[in-house]
Amino acid sequence: MARAWSIRRWVKGAAVAGGLLCAFAAVALFLEGGSSHSPGDFTYGVVAAIGAIGLPCLGWRPRIQIRNDGTLHLRGLLSSRRTRTSNVTDMYMTGFGLRLEMADAKPFTSVVFQATMYLRYPRYVEVVHAITGRWPDDVPHP
Repeated sequence: MARAWSIRRWVKGAAVAGGLLCAFAAVALFLEGGSSHSPGDFTYGVVAAIGAIGLPCLGWRPRIQIRNDGTLHLRGLLSSRRTRTSNVTDMYMTGFGLRLEMADAKPFTSVVFQATMYLRYPRYVEVVHAITGRWPDDVPHP
């Protein structure tokens, strides 16, 4: 059975809410008069406009998918990669998320999994178990 993991719904909602706040800030700055303000105000408006587009995109794009045929599809913030699950040599958590070391390519870090609170076990354990077939030693098995 194919499995897929993406960013949690509440994080996606926060990204959309942040994007809407940035959009309202950008529209408010541009409607106030634009050129009559200092260049700093215009720069802030441009940054707010980029945030209005970028935050929702960053919240919805990252995903990890394992297909039935053993194909691993990794979608990050800016890049995407397809490989076989047999090419993954090591997996571990970093400050930016789950890092997958590949035998034939550069490593890939997925922000889908972060070191957040959990009830039974961290979410990244499901991916480690799905790819390697074993449960990590440092996490208690449910």
